[in-house]
Amino acid sequence: MSTPLLLLFKIAVPPVLVAFMSLAARRFGPTFGGLLMGLPWMTGPVVFFLSVERDSAFTQRMCTGVQSGTFGLAFFALTYAVASRVAPWFVCLPVAAAAFAGVGFAAQSVTLSLPVAALTAIAALLVAHWLIPAPQRSTPALVLPWWDLPARMAATFVLVAAIMVTAEHLGPQLSGLVSSYPVILTVVGSFTHHQLGRDGSLRLLKAITLSLVGFSLFFLVVGSIAAHVGLIAAFGIGIMASLAFSGTLLWRSSRARG
Repeated sequence: MSTPLLLLFKIAVPPVLVAFMSLAARRFGPTFGGLLMGLPWMTGPVVFFLSVERDSAFTQRMCTGVQSGTFGLAFFALTYAVASRVAPWFVCLPVAAAAFAGVGFAAQSVTLSLPVAALTAIAALLVAHWLIPAPQRSTPALVLPWWDLPARMAATFVLVAAIMVTAEHLGPQLSGLVSSYPVILTVVGSFTHHQLGRDGSLRLLKAITLSLVGFSLFFLVVGSIAAHVGLIAAFGIGIMASLAFSGTLLWRSSRARG
């Protein structure tokens, strides 16, 4: 994929994904929405397109880098949950973003193999899931205004555009860190917190930290076997592994709701 098409993909797809995740969460609740958000909707295609014309070593390095970003996501979610105990969403968000940036920057100075990076990310996600407090009340049903979904999509577009413009003026390390910022979680999470309160955001955060284990598993599989089976087969096997994990979580969630 050419650079202009890849840039168009990065700009155009996140608002559509936010709309999809928001509708799913609105229909089935924040837990369901959080479980869906853990699938590699955005990062998977980007890694694939960037790897098509490169060797398997490049793919493995990218998958290892994704694990470092996932490690930062665990701290983002946990920090947001802790801050939400005493602060509204517009305070929680920059605090969580600062935690993501600090952890991500520190992680880039450590060289890990793909398996170790994946195990570290998965451990961080499971610890964050365990430490995020359980919601105290059920999520209320809300009738949202017509402009809610367009506002979410517009906020996503602006955030993605700002990240891309900022990344162009930074060095390779900071550029990679900024580019891995959790855009969809930021938008859906802050809207959920504002509209459904802390308990709604806690449900979303607990679900996504668990679902991201499947995300990490996907990139572990792809990076580990691409050199042996080829890029397309590696992605196919990775998708099956991720879907199997996420499908199990969604099935358990639907049974719990039932």
